[in-house]
Amino acid sequence: MSLMKAWVLHGVGDLRLDELPIPEPQAGEALIRLHACGVCGSDIPRIFETGTYHFPTVPGHEMAGEIASIRADCQFRVGDRVCVYPLIPCHQCFYCQIGEYTLCRNYDFLGSRCNGGFAEYTVAPASNLIKLPDQVSYAVGAMTEPLAVALHAVRTAAVSPVATVAVLGCGPIGMMVAWWARLSGAHRVFVTDVDRRKLCQARADGFPDALDARQGAIVASVLAETEKLGVDVAFEAAGVPETVLQAIEVTRPLGRVIIIGNPSQDVTLPRDLLSQVLRKQLVVQGTWSSTAVAGLGNEWATVLQVAAEGRIPVERLISHRVPLWDALSTLEAMRDRVESFSRVILTM
Repeated sequence: MSLMKAWVLHGVGDLRLDELPIPEPQAGEALIRLHACGVCGSDIPRIFETGTYHFPTVPGHEMAGEIASIRADCQFRVGDRVCVYPLIPCHQCFYCQIGEYTLCRNYDFLGSRCNGGFAEYTVAPASNLIKLPDQVSYAVGAMTEPLAVALHAVRTAAVSPVATVAVLGCGPIGMMVAWWARLSGAHRVFVTDVDRRKLCQARADGFPDALDARQGAIVASVLAETEKLGVDVAFEAAGVPETVLQAIEVTRPLGRVIIIGNPSQDVTLPRDLLSQVLRKQLVVQGTWSSTAVAGLGNEWATVLQVAAEGRIPVERLISHRVPLWDALSTLEAMRDRVESFSRVILTM
């Protein structure tokens, strides 16, 4: 029996580097020898606070590698370089029947409901594989999932070429949203954060309207720069109550507030702010995941095309590359916020 190394979550906070049998692909599946797996911000609370849907589980859902074996009649072959769409729809429920797979009522998900990418190998349905262009590295391929999530948010907001945009939270997803808003032609993009290093990087990447949220007056600053009108679209990308409230305040009448950050705690809307939602006739909309379905605005195909053309500096969004075996110390450092992290890529 051939074995592989994998980080296995045995319970909340109990992550161990184990040896597991290399999984065997079933009919319609492929075995992927992984080369890179990203660490999502959601992986940290999943490992250390909330747990996965059952134990034991191999976390990780941002994956790229090469096909080691395949049991499906499809266009893929052994050796093909691929990234992996982590959501596995049931194809039976109402939402699957209308093509809204991200709303599937009975979905599986690599890295939280079944074994994912913090390992040397994983299995996935062949229908969940997307071929990597030759110009796209495995590390960038592992970034396809978060880049597609950010693109989905920008498409949900219908950002127009003359729009003004505010992105509250300069984490990886927030900066990806800012890049997609710029590529969509946004007239001006404000970004805010409490981390000066992230703000400095944002300015270095060509976003001069990077505002330090620790200095307060974020709302007043944005309003002053937009003739007291506000922005057309505000993206809440930090997942904290303060930025949710700020997103509503900085948005102009008839504008959109897009909630993309995973909430870290309860959010209470003051009466005056809820009145603003009514009086300004705001659209407040959530966004989640992305689509990789051909013919339905395939966001993964768009990401890979843009990455291959170099129109977003994806490599610069990667702050740490960590060997798989050394993952735990980095995950703990991310949990404890001992340094600034952008995107962390585990390499195999």
